[in-house]
Amino acid sequence: MFKIDSGRNAPLHSPPSEHYTIIFNTFVMMQLFNEINARKIHGERNVFDGIFRNPIFCTIVLGTFAIQV
Repeated sequence: MFKIDSGRNAPLHSPPSEHYTIIFNTFVMMQLFNEINARKIHGERNVFDGIFRNPIFCTIVLGTFAIQV
């Protein structure tokens, strides 16, 4: 899909290929989504309600996203 080498037929001690970076980046973005999704409990539906009232949460999410990019 991204036209990168999958590393399947690489020699035993070769350096990791770029697909590990894409997999890691995907897991970090999934974790950021999970942080937003886990804000509400007990059947509350709107996870974005009051998201900007907590500046520490916003700083962590935006900082993590910026560092990951």
